[in-house]
Amino acid sequence: MFEKLSSFGTNIIPNLENAWEECFDPILQKRIEELIHRIQFESIETEFIEWAESDATDILKGALIISRYQYPDLNENEIIEKIERIKTDIWIELNDDLTALEKIKIFNHIFYNVHRFSGNSVNHLDPQNSFLNIVFDNKKGNSISLGILYLAIAEMLELPIYGVNLPFHFILTFIDHNEQTLSLFDEDIKARVLFYINPFNKGAIFTEKEIIAYMKKVNPKLTDDDIDSSFFLPCNKKVIISIQLNQLIQSYESLGYIAKVEELQILLDHLNKDS
Repeated sequence: MFEKLSSFGTNIIPNLENAWEECFDPILQKRIEELIHRIQFESIETEFIEWAESDATDILKGALIISRYQYPDLNENEIIEKIERIKTDIWIELNDDLTALEKIKIFNHIFYNVHRFSGNSVNHLDPQNSFLNIVFDNKKGNSISLGILYLAIAEMLELPIYGVNLPFHFILTFIDHNEQTLSLFDEDIKARVLFYINPFNKGAIFTEKEIIAYMKKVNPKLTDDDIDSSFFLPCNKKVIISIQLNQLIQSYESLGYIAKVEELQILLDHLNKDS
């Protein structure tokens, strides 16, 4: 029965919702709800696999697919339009004569002061912090959701900003980018890092030495041998989305939502399989 209905894809969902409204049997209603969710998840899974197999170049697309996992009726165009407005506000203030540092100061002012985004330090593990639509509604997010937003806008502005998978905290880096293309596997990539950006802390700018000092302050037992140079290198977009999925898995595990953990793990497995 499920296979037959699921073959219609998400097009069958309005009919199932009508059937739910006309049904007064709680058990049957529950089965309809489960069927709708299974169809929606299959659709999300298929789209996510396609994104991963297409080289995952569009970070915003990957993050929006994950948002639709929790909010299937999400209007992606509304989110994209909001991001475009922020991009335009920043673009108006930028010019080619500005230094990298000056550009980021303008970016930070528009993003954090004008549009009022900030890190949610009170309820950091709340899964809502990871969904872009909720981040826009609340103007608060975690390091990965704010980092993805920051990164997506930077790409629209053609700013050479990349994600960095620092242990326990996602950050960004501004690369000296004089060429048309940049490979994350360039041998001299680390030498081209100008500075790092903390999207969770209003875009605070810092150096590698300052990061190491902070890591040692948080964990006094940490030695120089524990700190790998790869911690500070740019990562690809599949890694960034895997961080977002892991954050959600951790959040839902803490809440005891095992079914969601299992489904998100399926998405993560597809990503790891394709890496």
